Amino acid sequence: MLNFKNKIRATPTTAMESTDKKYQEFRERLKIDRDSLDEEVSQQPFLLMQVSEWYSGMVSRRDKLKEETELLASKLSMKIREQKSKSDGRVTDKEVVNRVDLLPEYRQAVTKYHGVSEETAKWFYLREAFISKGYMLREMCNLFGSQYWSKSAVTSGNAGDSVVSHVRRETMRGARPKTL
Repeated sequence: MLNFKNKIRATPTTAMESTDKKYQEFRERLKIDRDSLDEEVSQQPFLLMQVSEWYSGMVSRRDKLKEETELLASKLSMKIREQKSKSDGRVTDKEVVNRVDLLPEYRQAVTKYHGVSEETAKWFYLREAFISKGYMLREMCNLFGSQYWSKSAVTSGNAGDSVVSHVRRETMRGARPKTL
């Protein structure tokens, strides 16, 4: 039984754990060791699940920040409207939006939201890369089965060459090799 579950934890153990560090660890796991295809194939579903969980967490974090930013904008616009109504009474919606956009606390919230959105996108593409890795592993296993990397499968200048080529071609097509 392969023990790969301890290589990368699925969720952060502390709130301070850096998503960048985890992102880099998972990114390193995208590399395929063709000499250990059996381990790569058995680890792939677990790794994809872990990356998907991290991505899901980032989506939740991004969505929460969006709600908080929208709530802050609403509170700030209410405050601006109240202040304006006490002074000269009338303010347009465009004026309120422009004033809210210029407030430092709102700019800070928007900047934080954009940063998390960018980080979420990185996790989305990492997840997509792990999905692609699964397809690549399948193709590499097919190549391995057809002895693509085997030096002994290539013979020099005799009738065996055509037999090996025929078997390799049929295997790559997904058909069973015909009995010779």
